[in-house]
Amino acid sequence: MPTPLMSALDYALDVVTQAESRTGLVLTDAARQLLALPVEEASQKSPDLDLDQAAASINRLMDTMTGPDFTRRADPGQPELRDTQAVIRAISMHFCDIPPFCDRTGR
Repeated sequence: MPTPLMSALDYALDVVTQAESRTGLVLTDAARQLLALPVEEASQKSPDLDLDQAAASINRLMDTMTGPDFTRRADPGQPELRDTQAVIRAISMHFCDIPPFCDRTGR
């Protein structure tokens, strides 16, 4: 959970960083922002945003990007790189099942 001085954006970026470490993926800066910015926007609209749910959705998308359909190594021995296209593809695979942004009710 974020501290009182940590913004929702900083929290989301921290979740992404932890997920990168856990999965062994490396996201481009733009891909990291694409995952984190919706959390910031949602927190501005709804101060009681469930950040644990947002973190779980980020982790779910990161786990999706570890799949064989997403493999893209620059060189053998290098980390797995993911860009904005990979993030968009992962989102499309789970839309609308990435709460709190969109759930099966279509919110």
